[in-house]
Amino acid sequence: EQDVYAGGTDGTQVRAALKTAAMFNWRVMGTDIRTAFLNAKRRDETKLVAMTIPAVFRKLNLAKDNDVWLVEMALYGLTTSPKDWGICRDTTLPQLSWKRINDEGVEVKGHFEKMQDDNLWRLIEVGPDQRRWCGLLCVYVDDLLFCGEEPVLNKALLAVEATWSCA
Repeated sequence: EQDVYAGGTDGTQVRAALKTAAMFNWRVMGTDIRTAFLNAKRRDETKLVAMTIPAVFRKLNLAKDNDVWLVEMALYGLTTSPKDWGICRDTTLPQLSWKRINDEGVEVKGHFEKMQDDNLWRLIEVGPDQRRWCGLLCVYVDDLLFCGEEPVLNKALLAVEATWSCA
């Protein structure tokens, strides 16, 4: 009954992205967002979720035996957490941006733009006289595969790393 699915790019999309990267002589980079679920709020705050405190916290006297925690964020093991993280990720990515000086010495501003498929994003850069597609981002839950021009990828990855801890 609940919407708990967090999809990811499939093998066909990855192959197409890598083929595109090869055709344009782009670079490819990948990263993983560490503890991604813990960055996302739970969607349904009307239902309380409680859990017993892990034993290590009780042993260190950081919690009492009868204490419980109320879960406010997505948590590994909750069935709703993948979808909670997917929503968090997909609402955060379009807000990320970067600036750089391109090869012509012009400042451009870049951002992520979602394509029709939920798991594929374009890396777009906008300058005074142009809007240019210069890379792709394939998403699989918390794994990111960047394909694009190297200076663009470096800035895009830094924008992601400034928001989430990455491997």
